[in-house]
Amino acid sequence: MIQGDAGTLTVNATCTDAIFVIDQVTFSKNPPVTPETAQTTFEEARVYGGPPWNQLDEELQLLMERYLEERGINTALSLFIPDYAELKEQKEYVNWLKNLKAFVDK
Repeated sequence: MIQGDAGTLTVNATCTDAIFVIDQVTFSKNPPVTPETAQTTFEEARVYGGPPWNQLDEELQLLMERYLEERGINTALSLFIPDYAELKEQKEYVNWLKNLKAFVDK
């Protein structure tokens, strides 16, 4: 999600083999609503999100990929994400074990 004065650009993508695969790019003039409620989810679903990525003009796809690359959404980030996720998972697991031990020790 990239926020600017004109609105919010949201990129839905997956990271596969150190490459981002973009599924869809959406734009909204309204800032994201937090916390999400059933009402805000319903209202967001009614807004046209744009066409699927693969239906966009190829030149527009290339320009959007360059735009994202300039903002650090690149191979280095795609390599970092799985490592960070694994580290976070390990920290959560260790914390869970500590909490479990504290509970059982009482």
